[in-house]
Amino acid sequence: MKVIKAFTFLGLVASAAANATAVEYELNVELPVISEGQYHRPYVAIWIEDDSKQVLKNLALWKQKDKWLPDLKRYYRRVLRANETVLDGFTGATKGPGQHQILWNGLSDNNEVLAQGRYSLCVEAAREKGGREIQCLPFQYGKDAKSVQGSHELAAISFVVKS
Repeated sequence: MKVIKAFTFLGLVASAAANATAVEYELNVELPVISEGQYHRPYVAIWIEDDSKQVLKNLALWKQKDKWLPDLKRYYRRVLRANETVLDGFTGATKGPGQHQILWNGLSDNNEVLAQGRYSLCVEAAREKGGREIQCLPFQYGKDAKSVQGSHELAAISFVVKS
């Protein structure tokens, strides 16, 4: 029992040290008002990947029914097809038009600080009876602020260092 407590304590110290050096980001995703046809709120996946397209951090997944998740084609192929249990920690309901904010503590899914280097923030949106769009913003960890205008399913995305 004492050994478990010691390892737990060391894990907490290591986690606290990692949080002290991580870079925090603020992400804003704007979903557009779409007035054509029957409107369904989009499913949206947001993640961080490295240059080899390996997903390092799942930031958000806005969904309703699991049966439509394959419509998020890139995200589904990279993350969900191999590990559907990953959904438990970061999913939420679909969002309507407007601006939505996400804060990221700069840590990977393994609770590790990312190394200095190039990464991409990816946002993918898909709607039933609508379109599909993906935007990936390359960034230098800890240094860049980025923004991009979407074309149809995504209105705007901005990504800035918070700390």
